[in-house]
Amino acid sequence: MIGRKKAKTKLNGRRVERGFVTYGGHIPELDMILSGDGYYFKMYLAGDMGEGRTDTEALEGHTEPERRMEPAFMHAGFKLQLIAKGSRVYILMGTKADRPEEAEGKFKELESHYPYRAAACGEWFGLMSERLLFEPFTEAPEENNGRWRTRKDPKISLVQPYHVKKGQKEMELSGRTVKTVLLMGYPSRLFEAFATELLGIADNLALVIHAEELAPEKCLDGVNLSGDIRPARKAAMKGFLEETIKNRAHIYNTCALVAIDGLPGEVEEPFQALKTFCGKYLISVSELDYQQADAWRSALPLMKNHIRYHRVLTEDNLKALFPWSELKRCKRTVFYGTDAVSGQVFYDRRIHRENGFILSGDSGWALRQAVKEMEAYRLNPVLQGEKISILGDESMEPEIFGDGRTRQAEVSYEGIPLWLLKAVITRWAVHGLSTNGRTMKKHMDMVMKAAESLEEGNRVTADEGEARVVEAFLSRLGEQERRALSIRPFRQTYRFQITETAYGDVYQVTEKGIWAEIGYALMFWRLTGTVYSLNSELLAWNFMPMYRLHEDTMYTFLTRDNRMIYESRNFSDLFQSSPFLLVGEHGIYEKLRLSEAAGLDKGQRD
Repeated sequence: MIGRKKAKTKLNGRRVERGFVTYGGHIPELDMILSGDGYYFKMYLAGDMGEGRTDTEALEGHTEPERRMEPAFMHAGFKLQLIAKGSRVYILMGTKADRPEEAEGKFKELESHYPYRAAACGEWFGLMSERLLFEPFTEAPEENNGRWRTRKDPKISLVQPYHVKKGQKEMELSGRTVKTVLLMGYPSRLFEAFATELLGIADNLALVIHAEELAPEKCLDGVNLSGDIRPARKAAMKGFLEETIKNRAHIYNTCALVAIDGLPGEVEEPFQALKTFCGKYLISVSELDYQQADAWRSALPLMKNHIRYHRVLTEDNLKALFPWSELKRCKRTVFYGTDAVSGQVFYDRRIHRENGFILSGDSGWALRQAVKEMEAYRLNPVLQGEKISILGDESMEPEIFGDGRTRQAEVSYEGIPLWLLKAVITRWAVHGLSTNGRTMKKHMDMVMKAAESLEEGNRVTADEGEARVVEAFLSRLGEQERRALSIRPFRQTYRFQITETAYGDVYQVTEKGIWAEIGYALMFWRLTGTVYSLNSELLAWNFMPMYRLHEDTMYTFLTRDNRMIYESRNFSDLFQSSPFLLVGEHGIYEKLRLSEAAGLDKGQRD
């Protein structure tokens, strides 16, 4: 029928998920892994059950099965995870420390008492990758002058090659079915009676256990106070806990993630046997859908999702998470979310000189992340000699970086390149010809044309002094425009306060308005080494670039006004190509601006 609108396709509530989550950091020099809550983890091989013994049998005659792992459990100040597949048994020990060197000392003290063999992170990553059962995804299409030769895939597809529908319980990967199950409870005989028996259910089962010792008295109080437990289950739990208290036994809060894989039809039988097994130990069984199972793949080996923002890492940092990919395109992906990290930054961007952004709806959060990164650099003896410069406006409180000697200084145009001098003159002229913050189109056109003509034939250079360049610029304007600009004359110097701190020198522009923007741009150009720009919105003027990056300098951009960065044409390319993006919580409007600036399509803006 003519004029009739085409009916919209009704959505069925199932869509393709493309997200992924990263986890903590890898410290290759010490073969340790850092978690989000400040714990350092190291892996040990406890033994090979196929050989009929564990390394701990040599300790104090502890040959009883339930006591073989007691030395690890009873060592104060350590958390642990038990990893078992087939006959091999691994222990992931974790201890809280302020610095990697402190954690390494604790591990050496542990190793002096217990004959566990320390395993390299490479061996650990290999163990993790065996469970994922992913095959390499096809190579990304090559670029041709910035355009894709073939159909342009969403950026995230280049990192997460398999599309799995929301709510899907099983994944078909490499021709095999994979089911992921979460087990939670507290058995009293943790390792021999739990993990070994669990692994004996089937050969196609992989297991990770996180165990934490609990006080049975508190657990019993919780059961008595709970009104949500079925009567029969409540009675069984009370009996179990009362018996544990009577016998002074140990109980452990256990969280286990189990992956079952096999050819079609080979997964359901082990899954039912797993449910039967868990019934004996009062352990709950939850079959995970894709979004939940994603935590299983991404949070290994720490089984925690403290890092819920998405960031881009180097190849070394990603090799555990994506061991099957070549990572050619991974650095072009950005997502947003919340951050629950309380420890230090997990890897050193200066290895690869990665420029980047730290952005959040809460600018205070972003600043705290930058300070954590600076602190990590400051404590690293290899990096202590490198120069760090921090640039901000007059609203910045330098006390966050500690006390230090303060002095006043000025910045001028001496030695700056012509492109920057032209940009600041243009910014001054547009502001000087504005009324109530608006500039007429004819004035904008006149100013831009006059600025562009400064480079024609190289008639003027910055070395001739800013006064001659300004004079040449004004000569290209009309009489009325020159008269208007004479009311707001061009300035030659801009004031700064410089504070020497333990992190580096803090440069704080003490001007206001347009002069703060120009002073900020001049100082930004002069700084080299490692530069943190805390008020990057002052560089985000749309009509002409106010900054360029030095090749030998690593930049980190923060802002108090996300909108200006996301909507700035002069930040667009830098934002999309930046190899490091640490993104915190955003409001809904900022999320939309962020996703647009990062080049995400509508299907990825969740």
